[in-house]
Amino acid sequence: MNSRTIVAIVAAMVIGVVGTILIMGGPATAQPAPRPVTDVTYGGATYPVGHTFLCTDKASGVARDWHLTDRWVKNQLSYDTYTVDGRVYNALRIVTDDKTLPKGHVRFRKVVVNVGDGPTLEGHSYLRTLINGSQTKVERELLFVEFNGWLRSQVRPLPACGTPRQ
Repeated sequence: MNSRTIVAIVAAMVIGVVGTILIMGGPATAQPAPRPVTDVTYGGATYPVGHTFLCTDKASGVARDWHLTDRWVKNQLSYDTYTVDGRVYNALRIVTDDKTLPKGHVRFRKVVVNVGDGPTLEGHSYLRTLINGSQTKVERELLFVEFNGWLRSQVRPLPACGTPRQ
């Protein structure tokens, strides 16, 4: 073998090794551990909002879908108002003067509302709840939303809630 043949074989081997490394994605590098997808927390954490819109929910009518910019946090459905035993609760509050809620962020809070005690007429409570003969306080957990931003009006008909299916 002459020296040109040896140089050609070495060059071919170097090109083959470099090509294989490039095709396979380079040398192995440490990848960060995958983060699990989580639900939102209701204790005061704030989340940046990508966009929000009204949508229709088969079970209860019109809901609001919150799409967050952190793709590792699941989207959240909420209702702007709740009606519980004839009482209306405004669950969506636009907040612009709270220093703990940055612009374009949302905060979710769960609030326990007593729905077992109602108005009384001549000493008799018409919404009093008795279980086994003793008076009981009936409570319901509602989701309240604080948002620092502006809501856009939407054209009807509203889209369906949830991720669109292909």
